[in-house]
Amino acid sequence: MTGDDCFVFSQHKGVLEPLVNLGDQVKKGQLLARIHEIERTAAPSHDYLAPRDGMIISRHFPSRIRMGDCINVLAETV
Repeated sequence: MTGDDCFVFSQHKGVLEPLVNLGDQVKKGQLLARIHEIERTAAPSHDYLAPRDGMIISRHFPSRIRMGDCINVLAETV
């Protein structure tokens, strides 16, 4: 893992909907997760995209999430 771009942190609070599994290979820009606001149910979800190519080696459990929580960690495939 090289650089800070292997970590994806939440910038919102709500309910996390993960869209990738551990061990999945992802490409830069691929949709990793959505966060749905609890207080504003009609609000659009917040999408989180892969900042780089890699393999998902850590994933937040699908549940409530807060700002600053880690959503995913991507490892560089060598």
